[in-house]
Amino acid sequence: MATAIDAGPPPAYIGFGSMAGRDAERTGEVVAQAARAAGVRAVIATGWGGLAAHTSADLHVIDQAPHDWLFPKMSAVVHHGGGGTTPAALAAGVPQVVCPFVADQPHWAQRMHAVGVAPRPIPHRALTVSALADAISHAVDDAALRHRAGELGEQIRSENGVATAVRELERCTAPEVQAEKRKCWPRKAQGRHSISALAPAQPRSIDRTSPSLSICA
Repeated sequence: MATAIDAGPPPAYIGFGSMAGRDAERTGEVVAQAARAAGVRAVIATGWGGLAAHTSADLHVIDQAPHDWLFPKMSAVVHHGGGGTTPAALAAGVPQVVCPFVADQPHWAQRMHAVGVAPRPIPHRALTVSALADAISHAVDDAALRHRAGELGEQIRSENGVATAVRELERCTAPEVQAEKRKCWPRKAQGRHSISALAPAQPRSIDRTSPSLSICA
C-alpha cells in the first residue's frame, strides 16, 4: 500500500467502517465514481460494512489500515463520522468529508463542519456521485479548510488527551458538583413531587482551553 500511496499525489481516503448501508454494491459504485469525478486518487477501505469496490489505476482498495499511520498521508478523509474515526482524522490534520449513517454520527458530522475542517455533511441517504465529488473537491482544494485542519491537528497532537480526560472526570465527580446535581432530584412536597425541584441546576461549562473538549460541544 505504501508503494501505491507514493506513486502519485496524496490520495483521498474513503471508508465507512462498519457502515455501508443496505446496498454495499451501490455505495461502493458511488464512492468510486465520485473519486474519479473529483479527479483524485483514492484509498478505499471496505471495512466491516463490506463496502464494495475494486482496485484500479486510480483506486487502491484495502480491507483496513491503522488510521494513525494512514490518515496523515491522505489529501482528505471521507468517513462516516464514527467516534473513533473522527478524532483520528482530526489528529491527522487533514480535511474531512463526513457522510453520517446513524446514532452519534450526525452530531460529529455537524461538529466537523462547524469547526471548519469539513464541508457540509452528506447524510448517507443523500449520497450521490455529484454530491460526494463536489465535497471531495472542496475538501482537497479549499486552502482555508486545509489550514484549519492542519491547525487543529497540531493542537490535538500536542495535547495529553488522557490527562485531559482524567481532569474532566475528576472535576465532574467533585463533591461540590455532586451536591449541585442532588438539587435536581425530585423531592416530596405536600404528598406530591415538587415541580420546582425538577428544574436543572446550572450546567458546568466545558473546558474551552482543551482543543479536543472544545470540539465536542
